[in-house]
Amino acid sequence: MKHKKFISMLLVFALMLVLSQSAFALPGMGDTQEKAINIEPGVRLNSALQDSTDYDWYKWENKTGKNKYTIFQVVTPSEDSGVLLGAVVIYPLGHQTLPFYADPSIRRHQNLWNILVPPYAKIYFFLKNTGDKLEPYEIRNFGLIHERPGDEK
Repeated sequence: MKHKKFISMLLVFALMLVLSQSAFALPGMGDTQEKAINIEPGVRLNSALQDSTDYDWYKWENKTGKNKYTIFQVVTPSEDSGVLLGAVVIYPLGHQTLPFYADPSIRRHQNLWNILVPPYAKIYFFLKNTGDKLEPYEIRNFGLIHERPGDEK
């Protein structure tokens, strides 16, 4: 009986970890655009950039068939942070934007708002370490802003 109780508790714990919307990225994951980590709206994630050569890349593809506008918010522990948030949009026929960045003078709360991602386009968000020390960060919000009422479906 104790064995069954232990297994069921272990299963509940495993399900809580798997179904949690919060995650923690590991070093070496998402270090290039080709290895970008897939994210979904509502994700909250904590990670850190190791040094000035480290990037963390995150990707979302608009499979909704409708225009979507994205919001991406990152919080760092201090205004002296070396973390810089940027993004690139890749359109269905392969064209892409140049990298664009959050306001570099505001390092504690970085935001990219109202970025149009047309149907079947992909947006890549990246975090770059501009210094040579460990830089922790939290993805506070990744969400979608709908073009018109009813587009959320």
